[in-house]
Amino acid sequence: MKKLKADKKSIQQFLQHAGRLEEKLGPVLFQLPPRWKLNIERLAVFLARLPAKQRCTFEFRDQSWYVPETYELLRQYNCAFLYL
Repeated sequence: MKKLKADKKSIQQFLQHAGRLEEKLGPVLFQLPPRWKLNIERLAVFLARLPAKQRCTFEFRDQSWYVPETYELLRQYNCAFLYL
């Protein structure tokens, strides 16, 4: 619902709760809305707020996200891309 607008404190709080899963916690999936178009600036800010040690993957459900800039940002922050 936030479309990558979460502040660093909210992200940390969410990941702290998820961390209670301990060894059962795998990569955290961020699934974007189906008709939400490419917003590379917002993605860059969001990725910079994620802790480097947290494994994350993104599912972009609008084709506009499937561009080299998106892939490069994900690579830069060591995040995965889920394509279904």
